[in-house]
Amino acid sequence: MEIGGVIRETTPLAVGCEAHDVLSRALRFYLSDPYELTPYDVREELTRQMLDSRPDLQPKVIESLQRSVYDWVRFVAQDMHHENILRYDGGTGEHSGQLAYDLPNIGCRVTSELDLLCAGDSPDVLCEVDYKTGNTPFTATSVKQSFQFQHHAALVLNTYPEVQALEVSVWVTRLNQRTHRVIFDRKHLPEYMSRVAKAAELAMRFRRQPVERVPTWPEQDKCGQCHVSHMCPRLECRPGDPISLLEQLVVIENAEAEIRKQLIATVKRTGQDVVTPAGDRFGKVGPKTDGSWKLTAAKIEEPEASE
Repeated sequence: MEIGGVIRETTPLAVGCEAHDVLSRALRFYLSDPYELTPYDVREELTRQMLDSRPDLQPKVIESLQRSVYDWVRFVAQDMHHENILRYDGGTGEHSGQLAYDLPNIGCRVTSELDLLCAGDSPDVLCEVDYKTGNTPFTATSVKQSFQFQHHAALVLNTYPEVQALEVSVWVTRLNQRTHRVIFDRKHLPEYMSRVAKAAELAMRFRRQPVERVPTWPEQDKCGQCHVSHMCPRLECRPGDPISLLEQLVVIENAEAEIRKQLIATVKRTGQDVVTPAGDRFGKVGPKTDGSWKLTAAKIEEPEASE
């Protein structure tokens, strides 16, 4: 990624970032004058921000948010007092959603930005709402075991020493569905911090190492999000070991998707198919309305008949 050898931005990622920015700007608008602005004003601003999103992504941004507009506006501008909104993604000063704490033994600082942090039902509980703009389903178990939310719990509980628990709910905006609140209790803080510290320690230890020395733990979900799966050292297979073969398959299938993404980007940029010396070709095939990206095998040309 550092040398620009892979495509970092995907459409779902770009849409998600743009949708988060839309909600951030609408919330900032509301908090600028919460005593005068009505829920109707906030809804109008949110709609305007969706329409004003990045032109190439605007239809997808609207699709990812429109089902949640009324409920989101009611949640932030009607059901909750504005003073209970503590921090949010894109906020500034005391409203900043960016939290961090240091790990002196490792020599690094861990940080993340929360989408929305609110006061809870009691003074010793805070509530986090995390927006997801995709179609991935979430359960209480997946939220509870998520590295992201254990990391967020560690950040919040370190930032607010008087708080005893963080309640997390995931809001899938595309479907307008929210999970039940999942509790991250302070008594489990050593577990959360240990997991984060171990991840940070591994990242610091191996970030300057050759790729073949970096440990890998192939999983479908993780490999599917990896931009460098086609460079993975796990592509070296150990024949006869079924576990190794299955892990290899996970890497290969996701590496294929990443390589295809790179080739599509090249064809779009150059306007020409990618062709090997042997004649194998990758590019757009079929009519413009339903054409697809495809690898075409080389054709063996028959020699012309002599007179």
